[in-house]
Amino acid sequence: MIGICDRCFQPIEDEAAHGLTLCPFEPRPGIGRYFQDHVPGGFWIENMTPEPLHFESHSAHRKKMKELGLVPRVRHVDGDKHVTRWV
Repeated sequence: MIGICDRCFQPIEDEAAHGLTLCPFEPRPGIGRYFQDHVPGGFWIENMTPEPLHFESHSAHRKKMKELGLVPRVRHVDGDKHVTRWV
């Protein structure tokens, strides 16, 4: 026995048998990404309504755009894989 894991307190028999991605409490950056919806300090949108609007989160901004019947602007850039053709 080499030691005890600091995170899960399991005995470590072999370093290769208990390490990166094998410990149940090891952080897993590849499994999923956390999208932070809250924007610290918020942001102002000045061209959506006659009066500037302040939003504290991206979801509140999307909700207001949906209420007003607006969609995000798509810009064409040569070589873009998402917007390939303008006809």
